[in-house]
Amino acid sequence: MSFDLCQLLMKIRGRPGLYLGKSSLTALNHFTNGYSFKEYEIHGAAHSQIINLRHFQEYTEGFYSLHTTTKNVFTIIAENTNSDEEAFHRFFELLDAFCEQNDIQKLHPIPHHNPHTD
Repeated sequence: MSFDLCQLLMKIRGRPGLYLGKSSLTALNHFTNGYSFKEYEIHGAAHSQIINLRHFQEYTEGFYSLHTTTKNVFTIIAENTNSDEEAFHRFFELLDAFCEQNDIQKLHPIPHHNPHTD
């Protein structure tokens, strides 16, 4: 996963309503697909920062005891939660656990900065 995408995910995590309208894994999936497409168009395949969730995909499959699947991370999580909002939060819980297990700096939500009140 690219650093820019990680920063963007943390902004979304901190204020999902601003970026997605609500805490929704479906909306997050669509947003990240659009982001990836934009990166591909601007930078091309060789330099794009398209989401690389392969290792996170493998982690999520292991978490849910799936051995091989053609389903993406978003679908796996959605099928194992009771609501789209719960799935949104589970995505970030799993991402945190994945980062911790792989000695990747934990990604914290980026707080909103309001220049009028700060």
